[in-house]
Amino acid sequence: MRAVASVIVAATVAIPIAATPPPSTLTSLSAALHALDEGVFAGSYTVTVTARVATTAGKVTDTSTTVVEVTVPAEGPSSERIVRAEKNGQDITAEARGRAEKRQETTSAAKEEKGGREMSVGVRLPEGDDARLYAFGEPACDGDTCTASYAPTAAARKEKGLATGRLAWRAATHEPLWIDMTPIELPTGAKELTVRIEFAVQDGLRHPVRIVTDGVGGLLFIKRVFHVETTFHDLRRAAPAPAQGAEGSGPLPPPREEASPRQEAVPAPAADRRRGAPPCLGATGLPAPVY
Repeated sequence: MRAVASVIVAATVAIPIAATPPPSTLTSLSAALHALDEGVFAGSYTVTVTARVATTAGKVTDTSTTVVEVTVPAEGPSSERIVRAEKNGQDITAEARGRAEKRQETTSAAKEEKGGREMSVGVRLPEGDDARLYAFGEPACDGDTCTASYAPTAAARKEKGLATGRLAWRAATHEPLWIDMTPIELPTGAKELTVRIEFAVQDGLRHPVRIVTDGVGGLLFIKRVFHVETTFHDLRRAAPAPAQGAEGSGPLPPPREEASPRQEAVPAPAADRRRGAPPCLGATGLPAPVY
C-alpha cells in the first residue's frame, strides 16, 4: 500500500494546486464538511447507519441498522437519542441505548480530563488549512459535473492522516458534489478502504447527506468485506433567537443578513475549529460506529 501511495504522490506533485478546482469550490467544500460542527450548526437531524459484513466469497454474515436523532443546541453539547437499532433482523434498541449511555459517560469523562476538548486524529482532506498539503490533477468535465484527483505533495509526505482520492463539483456553480478518499495509512485491521462523502442542501444548508464506506479487514487469514452507508436526513435548523430591543430590553443589535429561501447558508468559520476528520467521521476517519 505504501509503495502504491508513493507512486501516486510522485505522479501528482508536479501539478500546480492552483490549476483546479476553483478556489470557491474548496471554500464551499470546507464549509460543507464542517456544516454540522457544534458551535456552527444549531438544530436537529437524523442519522441512519446501515452496515453489511460478508465473507470474501460474498456470503453475508452480519447486517445492522441504527437510527439516531441528534439535537444540537446553540450553546452546550449535542445530544443523541437512538430511535431504532437492529442486528441481523433482531430488535436491539434497548441494548443499544444502554451501550450508548455508557459510551457517553466515558466520552464526557475523557473530555473533562482534556479540558473539555476531544482529540481528532482522522483523515485530513484537501480543505481549510490542510489544502496546502495536496495537489490536484487536471479536471475532467462531463456536462455540468467536473472531477479531479488529489494526492499529497512531496513536501507533505511526512504528515499523518493523509489520503488520495477524487473531488467532484458542479461546473456552473462550483459547489462540491462529493469527495472520495483512500487513507494512505490504513486503520489497524483494514486491508482496503474507500470512503465517499456526498453533499446536498437541506433547509438551505449544504452538508454531508450520505457517506459510503467500503473495505476489507480482518486478522491473520480471516478477512471480511464490509459496506456501510450513513445518511443524514430530516435536518432542521433552529429558529433564530428572538430579536432584542423590545420594551425594557435595550437597543436592537445590528441587523443580520439572512439567507433567502433559494440561497445556501454558508457557516462562518469558527475560530477554534479543529482540523482532521470532519465531525461526520469518527476519530479514525470512518463513519460513527453502529451502536
